[in-house]
Amino acid sequence: MIKRVILVGNGRFGKNHLRNLQRLGVLYAVVDTDHQALDKANCPRHSRNIYDFIDEADAIDVCTAPEAHLEYCLLALQHHKHLFVEKPVVTDCEQFERLAALKFSDWQFMVGSIYDFVPAMVEARRLPATKVHFEIIRPPRDRPSDLLNELGWHPIDWVLKKFG
Repeated sequence: MIKRVILVGNGRFGKNHLRNLQRLGVLYAVVDTDHQALDKANCPRHSRNIYDFIDEADAIDVCTAPEAHLEYCLLALQHHKHLFVEKPVVTDCEQFERLAALKFSDWQFMVGSIYDFVPAMVEARRLPATKVHFEIIRPPRDRPSDLLNELGWHPIDWVLKKFG
């Protein structure tokens, strides 16, 4: 049974994981490189370094920026910890190959699809599946935000699930 989970990343989406881990009574520690995110976690065990807690943990919940996912996934699996990671698990095929090469039959590896249960996404699944034109438009980098940065890969994931 999983009783001690380290949350890695208490930023934009990590705060949702923090709340749920606290509700479940399994939050063991919070790791984040940002001091403010650690302060907001309100967890007695917190650090900027996962090695401070990894030996005592049963599982790792990775909720960092996607670019950091591989590092923490490899670390968790090499230390024989159960792993929950938000999608995308990795950012390219080479990273996926490195992760897939590991043998992890003794512990669980789960990819988060929590966004699928947001009310707007639940409602969108009720829409009829018809042919659509789907195009990603990325504004120039000097703009403060864009759809992909705001919603991540969720719209693409939804379109693929809905329309194949």
